[in-house]
Amino acid sequence: MPDHRDAQAHQHVRDEPPGVSAAACFAAMRTQFTALIVAHRFQYDVCVQLDDGHGFSAGIIQFTTATGSAGQVIGRYSAKQYPNEFTPMNATLTAIAKQRQTDAGLVSSVAGLEGYCAAWIAASAKPAFRDAQLAGLVDLYLVPSQRAADRVGLKLAVSFGQVYDSTIQMGSMGTQELLDQVTARRGDPTPDTEVEWMSEFLDARERKLIAMGGACE
Repeated sequence: MPDHRDAQAHQHVRDEPPGVSAAACFAAMRTQFTALIVAHRFQYDVCVQLDDGHGFSAGIIQFTTATGSAGQVIGRYSAKQYPNEFTPMNATLTAIAKQRQTDAGLVSSVAGLEGYCAAWIAASAKPAFRDAQLAGLVDLYLVPSQRAADRVGLKLAVSFGQVYDSTIQMGSMGTQELLDQVTARRGDPTPDTEVEWMSEFLDARERKLIAMGGACE
């Protein structure tokens, strides 16, 4: 049976202003597709430390400590339930957030985050933390990606989905850079050029992922 919290992400999107996000059913398909690709369905309690400079990666879309996305999820959770599993790490998580405000680079160090994965797994058994992950997915990735696609003039549902998927993988800034690059080369997409425009976007995305050491080769 589907987790009722999966639907909560879709309701969150439904509350967005018209023209910013697609219809709720479209949002449902996007979020479920991402879950299928990223984790074969939402896996709230997954937590790993990969050799990729992102510190710990955890949760339904691999929120990372290095980018601060995990800290934002934990912050939402702490606003509802405090103290909690992450309370002993507050000083380190706050320091990461402050560093990210002054420097957009990754904070790769995990010093001070001892026991982080055990805390994430334990917290994932609680509805409040699962809800915080879903809210993070929508606010940090889904809504910004759809706004970016709308601003550039994309119209096709598949285009919005690709921009969303790129944002999950490369972040809002990385995806916006690609959109800007394609716009600079081709101009704004039109109904007649959108398919080719998106094809160039996907090619640019693949090249960037390969340059970053991604799995597209």
